[in-house]
Amino acid sequence: MVGQTMRVLSISVQQAGATVCVVVADTGVGIPSDAIGSIFDPFFSTKGPGKGLGLGLSISYGLVRDLGGSISAESVQGRGARFTMILPLARLAVSTERQRVD
Repeated sequence: MVGQTMRVLSISVQQAGATVCVVVADTGVGIPSDAIGSIFDPFFSTKGPGKGLGLGLSISYGLVRDLGGSISAESVQGRGARFTMILPLARLAVSTERQRVD
C-alpha cells in the first residue's frame, strides 16, 4: 500500500460448516492481471529489486495447503487485492488418559 493516501487492511473470518473462510483485503495498487497467475510461485515478485524475496505468498500457499486448505487471490489494478483462504476447522482432541499425580 506504499504511496496510497488511503491505506486500509481488512481481515474477516467466517465459519461455513466444517470450514473457516479468512479474507484479507487491502487498498493497495493491486496485482497486474498478467502476474496474478504467478504470485504463489517461489521468488516471484512484482516489487522492484531489494524490495522483498518473493517468498511470502509462496510460503503462505504451502502452509495453507499443508493444513488441508486452499488460497486464492483476486485483484483489480488500482483498487487493491483480496486473498481468500478456506481452511478446515481444527478438531478438538480429547484425551481420556488419566494423568498420574505423584
